[in-house]
Amino acid sequence: MVPLLEAAGHTAVAADLPTDEPEAGWEAYAAAFGLDGAGDVIVVAHSLGGLAAPAVAAGLDARLIVLVSAMIALPGETGSGWWASSGFDEAVHADFDDEHALYFHDVDPALAAESAEHGRDVTAEAMALPVAPWPDVPVRALAFAEDRLFPPDFQRGLARERLGVELELVPGGHYGAISRPAELADKLLSLA
Repeated sequence: MVPLLEAAGHTAVAADLPTDEPEAGWEAYAAAFGLDGAGDVIVVAHSLGGLAAPAVAAGLDARLIVLVSAMIALPGETGSGWWASSGFDEAVHADFDDEHALYFHDVDPALAAESAEHGRDVTAEAMALPVAPWPDVPVRALAFAEDRLFPPDFQRGLARERLGVELELVPGGHYGAISRPAELADKLLSLA
């Protein structure tokens, strides 16, 4: 994604969020981007990154938040509590025993293996952080059309109920940024 966005004239930062550092708070998540005072920032948050999006966007004085197949949370909600409070547990019947089929079904196997190697564990402390209030920043919600973890119908309901926005679809499974990067980049560039 970064090369595609940079080829279009943007600075793109794929931050390595400190999800495996028990003492890290939302300020550390915003600092991971190294964009303090950069101006004209758009925060794009995927999956678990949706929990950090409000705090990161406020910390970076972002002008737009784009959630991509993200956990859309209410202020004060925690990541560990989100699964039940969002309705995920009742609405989605994901097979967490087959991670490849759930997360990487449309990703080239070599890329899927490489991505899995770079994954980080998420601490219980990170999942217990209460989500920050949403800043007064416009929010757009995208979902990958073939996402098996956060199916579009589930995401559509969350986007409407929790943010009052309509969901837009882009091609791909949960890791569509890997399997279909050009399509996602085109959509992000249209929003920028």
